Amino acid sequence: MPYSDAVEEFKRRKLAAGKTERYVDEVADMLMKFGAGPEKQNIHEILPGDLEQWLDSQRHWSKISKRTNMLRFGSLWEVAIAKGSCMLNVVDGLEPVKVLGPDVRVYSNDTTLNILAAVMSDDLTQMVIAPVSLGLFGCMRPAEIESVKALRAGMSGTQLFGWHDIDLKHGLITVRREIAKNGDKRSVRLQPVAVEWLKLAKDLKNPLPPVNERRLVDAACERISLDEWLRDGLRKA
Repeated sequence: MPYSDAVEEFKRRKLAAGKTERYVDEVADMLMKFGAGPEKQNIHEILPGDLEQWLDSQRHWSKISKRTNMLRFGSLWEVAIAKGSCMLNVVDGLEPVKVLGPDVRVYSNDTTLNILAAVMSDDLTQMVIAPVSLGLFGCMRPAEIESVKALRAGMSGTQLFGWHDIDLKHGLITVRREIAKNGDKRSVRLQPVAVEWLKLAKDLKNPLPPVNERRLVDAACERISLDEWLRDGLRKA
């Protein structure tokens, strides 16, 4: 299979898997920059050293960008392997790019308990039991709970994340493609404690997406003298 044909097959498969055209075109454009010379060369003939030399020439890339794009080349070769056009993934012959992970900041268990107590403290703060529970017990990102992506796309009503996406009877949350940060639909299986908190939130008519969430969270934090709200701290805790 010529390299350029492999890229076309890669695009077809990614689009069929639900990736956006913009994302697929961006990745394919990068892949074809390497393929500007060997686009007609059979993909199985390309050696790790060929790709490594080209990657090293991209001096404007950060370590994170280099690692990300190496994974993309790996995905391209996986497509070629699946088509029977080569046996080995060229990326396996490259030296992995090591990147130090970010400093993840989370709340201690005691602070988490205090946050939950503060949220329960009056009728107003109780209106954010749902987003706090979804973060802490459902591992959902704040932007997903708030439907940031969908709102930017001009969506409204039931297109936004809401109680219709939460199945309390079976303990499941559906994070739809238009809500998910990475555009991949996923399901969250809830533990019993999560279901109990969300039942309470629904009984109290918590709005989803949340309304006045920032102000109400600030009020809860003030009650327990919590100086800094880690926006993604609950999910990572």
